[in-house]
Amino acid sequence: MGLTIHNSNKDFQKLYTTDKIYIVLTGGRASRKTYEVHEFIARLTYEKGHGVLFTRYTMVTAEKSIIPEFKGTLQRLGVESDFHITKTHIINKRTKSFIFFTGIKTSSGDQTGNLKSLPGITTWVIEEAEDYKDAQGFRDIDDSIRKDGIQNRVIWVQNPSYADESFFYQRFFKGHEVYNTVTYKGREYEYVTTSHPDVENIHTTYLCNRENINKRKLDQWDQIAIDDPELFQHKYIGGWLMNKEGAVWQKKQLKRFSLKDFNYNNIEAVIAFNDPADRGTDSVSMPIGCLIKDRIYITEWYFSTDIMEVTIPEISFLQKKHNIGKIAVETNGVGGRYAESLGNSIGCTLIPVSASGNKHQKIISNAGFIRLYFVFRDDYEPNSMYDKAMRELFAYNKDEKINRKETMYNDDAPDSITSLWLLYSDLHHSRFH
Repeated sequence: MGLTIHNSNKDFQKLYTTDKIYIVLTGGRASRKTYEVHEFIARLTYEKGHGVLFTRYTMVTAEKSIIPEFKGTLQRLGVESDFHITKTHIINKRTKSFIFFTGIKTSSGDQTGNLKSLPGITTWVIEEAEDYKDAQGFRDIDDSIRKDGIQNRVIWVQNPSYADESFFYQRFFKGHEVYNTVTYKGREYEYVTTSHPDVENIHTTYLCNRENINKRKLDQWDQIAIDDPELFQHKYIGGWLMNKEGAVWQKKQLKRFSLKDFNYNNIEAVIAFNDPADRGTDSVSMPIGCLIKDRIYITEWYFSTDIMEVTIPEISFLQKKHNIGKIAVETNGVGGRYAESLGNSIGCTLIPVSASGNKHQKIISNAGFIRLYFVFRDDYEPNSMYDKAMRELFAYNKDEKINRKETMYNDDAPDSITSLWLLYSDLHHSRFH
């Protein structure tokens, strides 16, 4: 046994050959990710000095879930007699290297504090990683994987999830995206991997594992590729999801630019629209648009949940920095008081705007104009104000009921960008009609 390459699939061989600390496995249904990781970990325990923390975000009991799966791996390899198995551990009797199985969230609460202090851990496996939303908890455990004199690894096993909602994507993929394609049944499907220098990204699909899948199921999935390419892309090609189903704005539909290529000398007007916050989770949202011919370039986007005493001085600074000529402010609710205070702080024209009618309908009916005339940055920093606003924009759904079902539903970004369009359309009508 031992840690030798034991697979004909060259992609999974990287589990054995890479020296990178982060190994990310992405892919759709039946793409062999779990199978190969289990086998790799079993082989890893034949090296002395290894301790493996094997987690799923939620796990009732390891004894009833993951340990029986792992016993199946040991039986398949014909090495079950080499291991001592308890309710939470599997220990290699030859080397004393061990695997400890647990959930991050259990019936007794969040285990992050306990897991980051476990002694002897060299490898952390996170299965069903799409459920893991806690960036700080991940960092705490990640920082504890630092045993000296031996290779350390973090293995992230990811089913499809939304990139904009994933801290892992923001940390390891954003700015390092590699766009790949696979052609099947006459269609081209795209998926994203990462070129991050610390990451080995292995992406597989069932197309490379057909010999191990029931023919009836293969026929069924192949038919989905013909009947419902969007579902096939999501569930079976299995890359990161760039667009939510039913999203009003999708990333590929929006025009993009980089600040380094932007010619400020061509700007004809700089106008911003400010949507003040009026409840606890709301954000003050103020996209800044620069007009060049018949395009509106969003060079900056102020987006903050801070109180008025913080946001007004910051917006006043941005007004001077970006030479904003006009700022419109929605005066509904708390907006009237906000507009008055902002007007006393800025050095440009303030336009009070009273919103009326159905907000959702306003956003939907003007979405096409934003796709046509607006240009958004492609170089904003992860977790910046611009980034947070764009995430909210891409999350907004055509179905208002779905929006309201979201736990942290907000419409500040889509409402303010729509209002900026209406303002520009009114002030520079001839450019767009």
